[in-house]
Amino acid sequence: MQEAPPHQDDDFRELDDEYAPTPAVDLEEPSLIDRLREQRIAETLASLKTPDRGIRWFLPALNKKIDTFCRGDLIIFTASTGGAKTTFAQNVADGWARDGQRSFYFSTEQPVDEMTKKMACISSGISFRDARRGKLNAHWQGKLEAAVAAQAVEPLSRIEYHRDPSPTARDVVKTIRAVVKCGVENIIIDHAGRIELKGARPEWQEMKAFVRYLKKLAVKLRVRILLLAQQMSEEGDGRRLRHLPPSMVKIQGGQSAAHEADVVLGGFQPYRRGASEKEINDALRSQDGLAGVVEANTVAIVVLKAREGMPADTMVPSMCW
Repeated sequence: MQEAPPHQDDDFRELDDEYAPTPAVDLEEPSLIDRLREQRIAETLASLKTPDRGIRWFLPALNKKIDTFCRGDLIIFTASTGGAKTTFAQNVADGWARDGQRSFYFSTEQPVDEMTKKMACISSGISFRDARRGKLNAHWQGKLEAAVAAQAVEPLSRIEYHRDPSPTARDVVKTIRAVVKCGVENIIIDHAGRIELKGARPEWQEMKAFVRYLKKLAVKLRVRILLLAQQMSEEGDGRRLRHLPPSMVKIQGGQSAAHEADVVLGGFQPYRRGASEKEINDALRSQDGLAGVVEANTVAIVVLKAREGMPADTMVPSMCW
């Protein structure tokens, strides 16, 4: 007799035991209905005493465009390679830490010492490029070392990193459950494309299942999850990709994965205001590239999907970091 193929969700099935469906109950039993109602009202009244006001973004312009980040939310930030995904996420974590929020960060592109150094640069206003290349003089090197040491005390001690740079989806799920028990309120995953998905389905289906499961965890554990995702290039994008407004259809895992999120944001480096198509094409053919026709050290953010009636493709004013 031929064996049945493995179930599509075997990778998460064992982890789902904690959230197994509640057995069917006899809803005609009056005492059960009364207990369910009393429990619901009591839980709601308790929540009113400690309301979740959400946490705000570190960018004032973004706060004007979308609602606060509440418990149970899954938000995707998408950008191309070099599109400031990590810079955005670390600025977010820095702002949340200063607001008293604890965050846990999965970094899959840089080791934890580099992430710690980059966070020190953000908090102290030092160029990460100069720090990484060892171009700081004694004064700035001293400031950088002090900023690294400051991450051992509050507020920046409220940010911690996962040590494994190549976690599987199971590792991510199990770790989220563990750190939430330790008081972590926010999860940052940087980025989805480097999480090992060990399923038999096409990659986009595996990614959609993973994103859906993250949303489920956010709701069940009452935690906020910020997921970074790559913008995939299409024919003709070429060197322009990081300077083109992002879209839902180019998110790694596809538009169907993005629809699992409550909010989807996209970042890109805009062309310099007034730059003509000829200037851009000439720059593409030159050895210097696009440096002369883009806004330096600037990222524009697009709201691709929002929770409460916000039309797609709402532009947030460009911001310099």
